[in-house]
Amino acid sequence: MEETSKPTEAEVTPTPAPQPLRIHLLGSKALRTKSLPVGEITDQIRLLADSMVQTMLRAEGIGISACQVGVPICLIVVSHRAEILRLANPVVQEKSGEQEVNEGCLSLPTLMVKVKRSKYIRIEATEVTTGSKVLVEGTDLEAACIEHEMEHLTGELILDKLSTLKKSIYQRKLTKKIKMFDRPHPEETRAASHLQNSSPSANFCELASSILVETKEPDAYSLCQCGSGKKYKWCCRDGHTDTKEKK
Repeated sequence: MEETSKPTEAEVTPTPAPQPLRIHLLGSKALRTKSLPVGEITDQIRLLADSMVQTMLRAEGIGISACQVGVPICLIVVSHRAEILRLANPVVQEKSGEQEVNEGCLSLPTLMVKVKRSKYIRIEATEVTTGSKVLVEGTDLEAACIEHEMEHLTGELILDKLSTLKKSIYQRKLTKKIKMFDRPHPEETRAASHLQNSSPSANFCELASSILVETKEPDAYSLCQCGSGKKYKWCCRDGHTDTKEKK
């Protein structure tokens, strides 16, 4: 058997470190896209999950879904009993009771909505760190957080629970402030580069590459991506462009 040469230090690819990613705000297509199931739990998926943890902690949140960082796959991160769980393909097994929770969302800055949630929830999911199936139970705030993040996987937002009038008022306010919140983080490019250059798993490479791709300006007369049903020209355009169109 021939002796094989060991790779030199320069040839060894360093393991990428998780980095905070940009949180997508109202108007991002990723928030309204139905998430795809996660296949094999690979290093790329683990890196994304760890980056989501960093993103959530930086934003002082208690939960985040992959679509909120621009990757619409069934992956959520939640704070649970002094731990942070990274859960792929969560499925509700049981829920009961009812509570009213005053909720916010990292993708909807400044918005707070009173939402009816289950008092108890039990879900089955794959724990990304170990790759094993787990049953996760939650009560009170934990149950609300899990339900909130799972709604993201189907393209739902707490904004949808408001009346048409309140939704319209919030959308107008957000378009004026969106530039203050929607700032890329200095480490984004490096984190996205690691995700894109790693060996891809099924359905992941294309999705990961969209994390930091600049959003193209939609056609002025197409339906706005925020879900309002209005034409982009008369809805969120002012929040995406530097100047208003003169009428």
